[in-house]
Order: sequence, then structure tokens, then C-alpha cells
Amino acid sequence: MKYYSNNFPDDHPHRAEVYNNLDVLCIYQSDWILATTYLEKGLEPDLKNLKSDDPYLAITYKNIGVVYYNRGMYGKALENYEQALSIELLSLPTTNAAVGTTYNNMSLVYTDRGDYEQALDHLEKALHYKLLSLRKYHPNIGNTYNNIGLLHFDNHQYDNALENLQQALEILLICLPKHHLTTANLRNNIGLIYQKQGDQIQALDYFEKLLASMEISLPVGHMDFALVYNNMGLVQYEMKNWDQALAYYEKANQIYCQKGDSEHPACASIFHNMGDVYPDHQDIAKYRSKFSEIQLQIAQRIPHSNTGN
Repeated sequence: MKYYSNNFPDDHPHRAEVYNNLDVLCIYQSDWILATTYLEKGLEPDLKNLKSDDPYLAITYKNIGVVYYNRGMYGKALENYEQALSIELLSLPTTNAAVGTTYNNMSLVYTDRGDYEQALDHLEKALHYKLLSLRKYHPNIGNTYNNIGLLHFDNHQYDNALENLQQALEILLICLPKHHLTTANLRNNIGLIYQKQGDQIQALDYFEKLLASMEISLPVGHMDFALVYNNMGLVQYEMKNWDQALAYYEKANQIYCQKGDSEHPACASIFHNMGDVYPDHQDIAKYRSKFSEIQLQIAQRIPHSNTGN
């Protein structure tokens, strides 16, 4: 950088190239503050040497937006994404995937700010441009359907969530490895939706497929098994299959409380679920007592916050 500072004026294109290379290194190292400095220094000569609608400027604005997003500065992130988007809409064909990526990045900002309507609007626009620029069975298409589904899920729009998550699963089962983590998560979320809708048979079907996939891709006793066993226990409980429910709860209990942390809140939840299943009062008392004991241990480990007058 010293060589370029001594031999080229501030607005020379070579200086922009060096700053851009430095910012890539900083982003790789997650040094967001220094990355911001280099990106904004690199933007100055680009603004003087490039046309206002040059796609390269859009890339720089988008990178600045990414850096501000990772710093939690959402207003600045949106400002730069909007600059990038305005250039891309003017200078790029509708079949260019960059526009979809910018809309997707903006949706992440709105999601983190809790603006559900804007997040959904930008995700749907991202999907529109991705469908124009990518093949149908592309991971980016599947991931966008997944993100739309999760937004609907978080806002209790279960029918819309189900439609988008199933679309995502169909695509990602084709273009990702057979037992990929993303498809596993999709099956789990679809199962949870069916469970909330009261369709326990469909929920169980998805949890069983998820479990079969996990048994191939994860080591025995992995903590994720406990979550699935607990979900399957809840389904069996709703179906009044007490023995099956208890069997799944006990499997979850074995992983969480023997191989994991016996004072983990999830372990207490499993004991609570087991207590719900036992039909005779003696066993209920036994498991309720254990549940209360774990809750007390957890509470004792949580520091009390000071309150001011």
C-alpha cells in the first residue's frame, strides 16, 4: 500500500484495487471495522473513475452493506444495499442473479430488525429474480423457499410455511447430498408444523424420516437425537400412545441427562413430559420431584441481576 500511496494519486484506479484486496482479507478474518475502512477508501476512486451505473460500484456497495450488517448497523447496511440495488436494476439484465442476492441480503436486515412484512416482501422479490436466473433445482432456490417458510413459521402462518418448506425440501433433496443437514432441518420443521396443526400422523412420518437420515449421518448418541426423540414422544403423547411416548422420552432422557448435561433445561423439560405420561400417582411424583430438583439446580446457577432504585 505504501508504494501505491507514494506513486499514484488518491483517485487512481490502482489504489481502489489495493483497498478492495485488503477489504477481502479483512472480511475473511471477520475484522469488520477495518474492512469498512478499506471498502469506503476504495469506493472514493471508483466514484471518480466509473460511471454512476457501473455494476462494479454495485458490488462495492453490496460489500459495504454486508460489513455493516455484520456490525449490527442495520440502517447503514440497508442504505448501501439500496445503492447497490438501484445500480443493478438499471445496469443488469433481469436474468442476473445479483439482483436476487441483494434482495435476499436486505431481507436478512429486515428479519433481524423484526420487520416481518418487509423481510417477506424482499425474500419474495429475491425468489422472483432467482427463478429468472437459476435453474429450478438450484440450492439457492431451495434455500430461499426455506427462508420464506421459516418467516411464515415464526409468525404462525403454518399453511404458508408448510407450502414453502415442502417446496424447499423437494428441491434440496435433488441438489444436495442425500443426508444433508439442511434437509434434516427441513423435515424437522415440517414435522413441527404438522404437530401444531394436529396432524400427528404426518408429523410422525416426517420425524421418522428425519431419524432414519440422522442414524446414517450422525454418530450414535449425538445430542440432536434427543430433540427428535422428544418431538416424537410429544406426537405419541397427543395420539395417546402412552408406552411409545414414554419410550421416546426415555431415549431423549438418556442422551440429554446421561451423555449431556443433567442440569440442562431441556433435560428438565423431558422429565416434565415423562411425568405427564405416567398414569399412576406414585410415578408422577417421582418424575415431578426430579423435574423440580433440576429446575432448582438451574436457578441456583443463574446469577441474580442487580436492580437499581
